[in-house]
Amino acid sequence: MTDLKFAVRQLLKNPGFTVVAMLTLALGIGANTAVFSVAKAVLFRPLGFEGADRLMWLQMLNRQSGAGDDRLSWREIVDIREGTQSFEAVATFGTGGVIWDQGDRTQYVSPLRVTPNLGDVLRVRPALGRMLQPADALESAEAVAMISHELWQTSFAGAADVLGHSVRLDGKPYTIVGVLPPGLQFPLERAPSLGTGSLVEVGVKDFWLPMPDPRGSDLTSREARMFLPIARLKPGVTQQAAQSELITLGQRLAADFPETNRHWSFTLTSFRDQVLGRTRQGIPLLAVAVAAVLLICCVNLANLLLARGVTRQHELAVRAALGARRGRIIRALLWESVVLAVLGGGLGIAVAQTALHGIRGLASTSVPFIRDAHVDGAALAFTAGLSVLTAAVFGLLPAWRQSRVEAVESLRGGARTTAGPQLRAWQRGLLTAQIALVLALLASAGLLLESFRRLVGQDLGYQPRSVIVLDLSTYNLPTNDDASRFYREIHAALAAQPGVESVGTIQSTPLTGRWTFNQRAQVFGRSLAIEDQPLKKKMQMVFIDSSSIPFTSHLLRFVFCYIGISHVLTQVT
Repeated sequence: MTDLKFAVRQLLKNPGFTVVAMLTLALGIGANTAVFSVAKAVLFRPLGFEGADRLMWLQMLNRQSGAGDDRLSWREIVDIREGTQSFEAVATFGTGGVIWDQGDRTQYVSPLRVTPNLGDVLRVRPALGRMLQPADALESAEAVAMISHELWQTSFAGAADVLGHSVRLDGKPYTIVGVLPPGLQFPLERAPSLGTGSLVEVGVKDFWLPMPDPRGSDLTSREARMFLPIARLKPGVTQQAAQSELITLGQRLAADFPETNRHWSFTLTSFRDQVLGRTRQGIPLLAVAVAAVLLICCVNLANLLLARGVTRQHELAVRAALGARRGRIIRALLWESVVLAVLGGGLGIAVAQTALHGIRGLASTSVPFIRDAHVDGAALAFTAGLSVLTAAVFGLLPAWRQSRVEAVESLRGGARTTAGPQLRAWQRGLLTAQIALVLALLASAGLLLESFRRLVGQDLGYQPRSVIVLDLSTYNLPTNDDASRFYREIHAALAAQPGVESVGTIQSTPLTGRWTFNQRAQVFGRSLAIEDQPLKKKMQMVFIDSSSIPFTSHLLRFVFCYIGISHVLTQVT
């Protein structure tokens, strides 16, 4: 306690040094706390499903062009179910908006349409009632639905008699047969795209509806790749073994159906990898960058403490002359470093809170679960531990060096209080290491900034500036004529607004997804077999998926590096 009180008095006597040290540590510790909170929320959180390591996403890969497709056709999913032995079950799902008629009001909701075996794939157990069953997907079956636990609590007051209750979706009555477990989030997508090009929506779905087997040539043809499949590996089957079996199946389909499957094969991606995507590599890189910033802060503080020690030679010599051993002096000096680290860590928590607010805003559409990143108890414990470690890193060397004081020489009248050759060598070494780290980070930040500049400067073939996108839903319109009339009315109303040059309609906003589809032309007045129908040239609109560009990670890394570098350069100067 004596050493602690003395350390506090010393820091209060030098407010300028104390404030600079606190701000330096707050920057480094706060950045690391923010990244720890992000990593905890994104990388280390459970996905919420039993045996999630056995869950796999099935995808297509073009061996010739290298293009990938997240969607499979219904026939290809059936081929995998019947032609492989590696999976317990293969399910698929899709989303689409409906109007929920609640009598006195209507609400637009986005239910999840699932094959009835999706519950088995995910190993989801109902909180009430039963899961969907294969019989529910038959054309002659009664329309049934499952509701989320959250909807059960908010709209039905958690009533046990909700089973058997009827809800009206798009004018059709559905009987509630089960309640999903609380907090169930599915689907989980790596990076939900903006606009109508979004494949799925992340979060809790109010309704699960059974997906019947598709009917009609447009949905059952091999060209109609529009289903997102997920599978569960059998016990003892490795991902590599399942991948080999899928490659063999892909080769057989390419030979049997060259028109649609030539050059295409199947590939497996683990559930966690698909959800996290490149975020799984981006966050560790970000952690390395902010750790380097903290190391620079520690080197800078060590240099400041060495320089400050020159003015304290007389004080330390008096201690030594009064019988203080070297270990006693080191302990007293380390207490000052600990107090600085604790104060800097406390201020760093505020820095982390502010940084997380900005990170959640920047990365909300490209990093899953980022909205759950907060400074919680684990982050506070991490900050405390990091503060103590930081105190040892920047305080041990100066304390060890300053404890080597010669009492007689320092107390001799007229002795100079300037740094000796050995101390200057230590300072030059620390300064050299500091500048080396700064230059490394500066070069990395420069490369990332150049990548960002090139990304923004890409020639897209069109001018996106001054273009406003409005997402519209026509699910409640019964016929195509009604939808066309609705769009014409919207076009006319928007075109009449001042400042609007033109109005257009597009199915999927560019750069928000990918879509591959073959269309066959129908001839009026003639009935042709599907193989005789004219086939339009296959069009592959492979857009740049926003999730495939680690833009947010790059931007955040540059922001943190820039702040740290500018601060350190100021200190070095």
